[in-house]
Amino acid sequence: MCENQIAGFVRFYNSRKERNKIKMKRITFDYGECDGIDPYPITFTSWREANGWIIAMSPGNVVYYKTWFTIEYEDGKTFEGRYDIQGKLSDRPEIADLGAHVRRSFMEGAKNALTKSEQDFCKELLAHYEIKYFTL
Repeated sequence: MCENQIAGFVRFYNSRKERNKIKMKRITFDYGECDGIDPYPITFTSWREANGWIIAMSPGNVVYYKTWFTIEYEDGKTFEGRYDIQGKLSDRPEIADLGAHVRRSFMEGAKNALTKSEQDFCKELLAHYEIKYFTL
């Protein structure tokens, strides 16, 4: 399923709060598992493009591929993480959502991180940095 088809039935969350946040500059998928295809590293300048690529890379015959990514913001701050690309996403593209994954990670970290500095880091990212995600 291509990005235009996805855009037909989902929209990105974009509240007024999100509009004032520090914008994402680029998302790079640095490395991952991928049945003989090696597209890494690959970089996108929008959340929508990154999610479209996730759908395109979705494996048809395995449960998931592990991928590692870096998000760089306009102020130079970066966030690195892992995203598991689920199988057969063309049937359910709404779950191919890097932004929702990152937001969940930060929310969980803000509550459950082992150190106060890790909790503060997650709270800062949630409060000041743009994280776009799909909603139905």
